[in-house]
Amino acid sequence: MVTPVAPTLSEVECGIKPEVVLPTTPGVVYAQSEDGNTVTVTATAAEGYVLAPGSVTSFTLDVTPKPCACVPEDIPEFNESDFPVTGYVGNGFAVGLPEAWLAGLAEREAIFTSTTAITQTTKVLFGYNDPVSDQSVELGTKDYSTNFVTTGSESTISGPGSLSFANVTTSGQPFDIEEAVAADVAEFQTQYPDAEILYFGVEDSITETPSLTVTAKGDCGEDQVKEYPFEPRTSGGGGGLSDIRVKTNVTLVGSVHGFNIYSWNYTFDPSGQKYVGVIAQEVMKTNPDSVYVAGDGYYRVRYDVLGLRMLTLEQYEAGKSVLAPK
Repeated sequence: MVTPVAPTLSEVECGIKPEVVLPTTPGVVYAQSEDGNTVTVTATAAEGYVLAPGSVTSFTLDVTPKPCACVPEDIPEFNESDFPVTGYVGNGFAVGLPEAWLAGLAEREAIFTSTTAITQTTKVLFGYNDPVSDQSVELGTKDYSTNFVTTGSESTISGPGSLSFANVTTSGQPFDIEEAVAADVAEFQTQYPDAEILYFGVEDSITETPSLTVTAKGDCGEDQVKEYPFEPRTSGGGGGLSDIRVKTNVTLVGSVHGFNIYSWNYTFDPSGQKYVGVIAQEVMKTNPDSVYVAGDGYYRVRYDVLGLRMLTLEQYEAGKSVLAPK
């Protein structure tokens, strides 16, 4: 008497259908049939042999390929150095992104979020008008800084290598120095009770540290998230105060790229120093995004956005260009 032995399956890699391995049992003949991923093996006694009582003569095997462990497709890397020179992530937009990178992520229905940490600093000059000499007296300067974060969401591709964000929110305290300045004015007022304390923002700078976050659905069903940080960018400084209300002796000296260029004195500056640049109220008419109001209520111009820079009159007359160096 002989007893059939159960067949086995071959060891294969994931995704490959295994083969049925038939045993070599003396006196037993094996036959198999296949229906999809099911193989049925039948055992019978060879000529001259008898199967042992109670022997199992039919075996069913599942040859479905083993699933492979899901390997998620990574969000592709890129470096900021891959950007064209115009690449920038700002408040509500991103431009100059690598086009193939952006297009590939768009096919994966990626979601983009921009985050920009902003530090704004204003240098404020305090002084008063001496009623006896009718001269301006300078009391000194003080820096006021604040930090906040803008976040852009609900992104759409607005052009080749470009994104726009329909929803832009701000967290933290936007630039508002009035309360701090008022406290310092009150302090000066106690020292000079008969004078009217004056103050003006004389220098302003903005440091932006942007990043772009990408959320893409992976092949394995999970969300993949990757953040792309950018180098901080600082603008302003050297005098971004361009409000006509604090300028006197304003004289047109030329024009560059459609912007009128003027020389002027600041009304609050007793030194008589002349500067050369633009007037905020004019720039607002054509480039409103490059003008903003600081905490002292006066307009500032982001010269870097315009591709310009402010100079002293001496620098300008010596041949230095108001065009910002590239």
